[in-house]
Amino acid sequence: MGDDASSGSREPLPRPDAADGTERTDHPGDPAGPDARNGALRDDAERIGAILSSASDDAIIALNLGGRVTHWNTGAEHVTGYAASEMLGRSAALIFTPEDRAAGVFVGELCAALDHGRAPNERWHLRKDGSRFWASGSMLPLLDAEGRVRGFLNTFRDRTEARLDVERRDRMLGEMRQRMGNTLAGVRSVVAQAACQVAQPEEFLTAIDACLAALALPVAPS
Repeated sequence: MGDDASSGSREPLPRPDAADGTERTDHPGDPAGPDARNGALRDDAERIGAILSSASDDAIIALNLGGRVTHWNTGAEHVTGYAASEMLGRSAALIFTPEDRAAGVFVGELCAALDHGRAPNERWHLRKDGSRFWASGSMLPLLDAEGRVRGFLNTFRDRTEARLDVERRDRMLGEMRQRMGNTLAGVRSVVAQAACQVAQPEEFLTAIDACLAALALPVAPS
């Protein structure tokens, strides 16, 4: 999906001011300045932040239509390492990984929220110190009293440990599948060799049982 999030009569997403969209802007028309167009959004964000500020595990980020931060709660500070004063007026793309920024994932997430009313946010993000964390949450459009989209609300939690557990489990399952495949390959080889060495069915079955018993023996630690 490209950088243009407009559809029909829907208000388009402004392009970022800088090449990567992460620099702070303080000129007129920016959420950091007294922009009347975003006044309702800031008011909504402040109310939401006041209600949920006690939930420090939840990062709650309000954005204007251009994807720039208008509210950054304490949960977002704890998860990302960025203070609110560092992020207000900057693009939330800053916490996306370089590969996701290059692929347009951030803008695509905003467009998906506009198109579907919600966009899942389940991916790796960047902290201020450069380390990565797994965010689990969603991006939602923020509407004014007349139902017009005035911005976005991005909420997520740090689920890094749960994600690492899933990845460890997947690795273990992959290793188990590989071992089972190797074992079955060994069994096929044993069957083929045994079939060539015996002339009677009874002898064949006995030979197979002996070979399988040998494969089942525990391997002595090296």
